[in-house]
Amino acid sequence: MRPRLPCILVTLLLAITACATKPAPVAAPAYRAAIPSGLHWYLTAAEKSAVYEQVYKLAGDRIAQLAVNQARGSWAVIADADETLLDNVEYQLMLAHSGQTYSEATWQPWVRLRHSVATPGSRAFVERVLAAGGLVVVVTNRAEAICEDTRANLRSENLRVAAVLCAPQDPATGKLLQDKNPRFAALQNGTAVAGLPALHVLAWVGDNIKDFPGRSQTNSMPLADFGEHLFILPNPMYGSWEANPVP
Repeated sequence: MRPRLPCILVTLLLAITACATKPAPVAAPAYRAAIPSGLHWYLTAAEKSAVYEQVYKLAGDRIAQLAVNQARGSWAVIADADETLLDNVEYQLMLAHSGQTYSEATWQPWVRLRHSVATPGSRAFVERVLAAGGLVVVVTNRAEAICEDTRANLRSENLRVAAVLCAPQDPATGKLLQDKNPRFAALQNGTAVAGLPALHVLAWVGDNIKDFPGRSQTNSMPLADFGEHLFILPNPMYGSWEANPVP
């Protein structure tokens, strides 16, 4: 029997309604578009891994030359931690996703998770320094409160460093004393860590101009030292450069 006309109309109306109310494709999360270009580069660029491997290889080659005739255990290389030996892009991504900016309130709990991974080339570089008879000492502006977590994270990534010197706290203000130069000097004169002698520092490795002795955003000279005993890695995510005025 042929269906009645009202039944046909009801069927057509239901079909049209179903098409009209079909959910639209889900758009990409808004934070994807908000990720800063520097973080995007650090997270995804092939050039990031390539330049880290390149810098660490060149640094290792140069240190092998500088170490000739140096007594084993008498010298060291100073390295920064964050974005130098340890990659914290997971933390930076968390900030971007949540719309937050850096704070000790988010940073310290994240460090305690010990999720940082070794940067490309860093583990092989540390092993080259050790094989040449030197030590690697980390001088970082992480707070003393998370220094032991930093040491544990370095161990878990098989980055065999001799010591980690974190930022001391100003007893008067409670602020972190982020000038690394006093810690550089303490390592060189033997007062930095019990059990470590005075060490001749052959080279520094870092991602911030302030990771190098006497250097700052307004004083990076002489540039000829870079590639000789100073080796710098890229960090387009954050750094002391952020305070520079835009021309």
